[in-house]
Amino acid sequence: MALNIYERSLQTSAASGAEEEVNTMGLFGNRWVAVRTETGSRTDVIDRLQALFKSHGIKSKITFEGSTLKRIHVPKKEIERARELIEAFDKEQ
Repeated sequence: MALNIYERSLQTSAASGAEEEVNTMGLFGNRWVAVRTETGSRTDVIDRLQALFKSHGIKSKITFEGSTLKRIHVPKKEIERARELIEAFDKEQ
């Protein structure tokens, strides 16, 4: 049985312990996917990821929930490239 993007992300996140989520529902419909969520003092990571995506030609949008939760979204067609960049970014941290 094939897993959809959301189910695969939850399994990957659970295995790695990362605060990461892929959510295909929400403000931007099915075209945009949340690839990273951060809270508290780590919200600056989202801004740095957005700069990284922009430097590699990947469009992104940032959403806020409350005063502490921040998410970065990328177009669905760019999710694999975004994941590769996130992995490289996390290794540098």
